[in-house]
Amino acid sequence: QESLAWWVGAVFAVHPLHRQAVNYISARSELLGAVFLLSALYATAFASPRRPRLALLCFALGLLAKSVALVLVPLLALLEMRRNRKREWRSHIPFWILAAVYLAVISANGFLTGSLANLVRPLDVQMLTQVKAVVYYLVLHIMPAGLSVVHDFSASESVADGAVVCSLLFLGTLAASLVWAAAKWRSTAMVGVGAAWFLIGLSLTFV
Repeated sequence: QESLAWWVGAVFAVHPLHRQAVNYISARSELLGAVFLLSALYATAFASPRRPRLALLCFALGLLAKSVALVLVPLLALLEMRRNRKREWRSHIPFWILAAVYLAVISANGFLTGSLANLVRPLDVQMLTQVKAVVYYLVLHIMPAGLSVVHDFSASESVADGAVVCSLLFLGTLAASLVWAAAKWRSTAMVGVGAAWFLIGLSLTFV
C-alpha cells in the first residue's frame, strides 16, 4: 500500500493539470525546498534504519533553497507526538540548532528584516485574506484544476467581508467536526494530524 501511494503521488505530481505550477521556473526554490524537506522527514521518521546525518543535510539544503523549510521542525514534533513508543525528542536537537543558526544568519545579514519590511500587504489584511486562501487551498487539494502561478484572488480588508465570514464559518465547522469525530472514533484521530500537517506546512506562507 505504501509503494502504491508513492506511485500514485508521483504520477499525480506530473499530471498536465500541474504544468504551469511546475514549469514556473522562478518557483524552483519552492520545489527544491519541498523535495529536501520531505527527504529530511523520510530519513528521520520513516527510513529503516534512520539516517539522521542525511536528514540534517537535506534540512540544510532545504533552508538554502527556501526559508519555508523551517516548518520541518514543527512537523517533526507532530510526528513524534503521534508515536506510541517512548518519544525521542533528543534526536530533534540538531534540527533546532540548525534552524536557530539559520535564523541568526539571515537576521545578521539583513535578509530577514528586509523581507519583513517588504510585506505583500499589511499583516491584518494578509491574515483576513489567508482565511479565504485556506478554503481555496482545500478546494485545489481536492480538485487541482485551473492551477496558476497568479490566482485571481482579491485581498480582504474587513472581517465583515462576506467571503471571510463564510470561510470562517466553514473552517470552524470543519474543525468542530474533526474534534467530534476524533473523540467518537479513535481511528479518525489521524485526520486531525493531517489537518495540523496542512496548516503547519502553510504557516509561514500565511504570514
